[in-house]
Amino acid sequence: MISDRAVEISQSAITQEGILRMENSDLAIVVASCDKYSDLWEPLFDLFFKHWPDCPFPVYLVANQKRFEHSKVTTLLSGEDRDWSSSIQQAVQGLPHRYFLFWIDDAFLVKKVDTQGLLRVLEDAIGRNFSFLRLRPNPKPAIWLNAYLGEIEENADYRVTLFATVWRSEVFHKILKSGESAWEFELEGTKRSCKMPRFLCTKKEAFAYIHGVERGIWIRPAALELERMGYRLDFLRRPIMGHRQNLMHSYRQLKSVVFHLIPSRYRGGTLRLIQRGYRVLGLRKSSA
Repeated sequence: MISDRAVEISQSAITQEGILRMENSDLAIVVASCDKYSDLWEPLFDLFFKHWPDCPFPVYLVANQKRFEHSKVTTLLSGEDRDWSSSIQQAVQGLPHRYFLFWIDDAFLVKKVDTQGLLRVLEDAIGRNFSFLRLRPNPKPAIWLNAYLGEIEENADYRVTLFATVWRSEVFHKILKSGESAWEFELEGTKRSCKMPRFLCTKKEAFAYIHGVERGIWIRPAALELERMGYRLDFLRRPIMGHRQNLMHSYRQLKSVVFHLIPSRYRGGTLRLIQRGYRVLGLRKSSA
């Protein structure tokens, strides 16, 4: 249980000077993408800046050879498309920022971002010398540190994820390994992180968004919602899920919800069993 005293101490540590300090270039937003997803960039950034007009951080887009022309976005070219980790490493290795907030190219904002609330959380995490901050409570933390921050236990499943997470730069580079896919980065990176301290999460989701694409195909409800907003999507370039595919997508979402209802002490064995089944069925590649 969180004590009132702990909350009072935490809140008193967040000064206006501290909030203003986060409005410089210490932190950058990095959107992980590649050229074959360039059809998502226009609606992505249109909605991003519509719902986060006062975003105080520089925004970078990782691509291969294509540039996205936008006054608020800097394109980082990683060259020929290789494996996911190598491309990300090539793109961000020269950036001068101490912290990265990672975004993905198929997460479309749908509600206004509370910038001041986010800055308060970031300042608190920085004051705790955090390594990693997930801006949503999934998985739930082992302990709540105050009214809005918790600490993820060292052996938590999917302790490492990419979307809507803030990383201390040197920690990210330690965990990133060339040759891995995004899925392998989260799976194997979780193992590599187990001895690294101060992996935190927030009590509330910082962003309201719709997930647009799965396995290269438009998720049907997301595509229809974007079209309702006025965006013209090219379904010849990127097809939309049929009803059967959409049903399977809903099943995977339900499976994720059920998985997170399993008590944490049983999740590791359950997850390993599922991953072994995926590899046997050829649904996942074996990690190197």
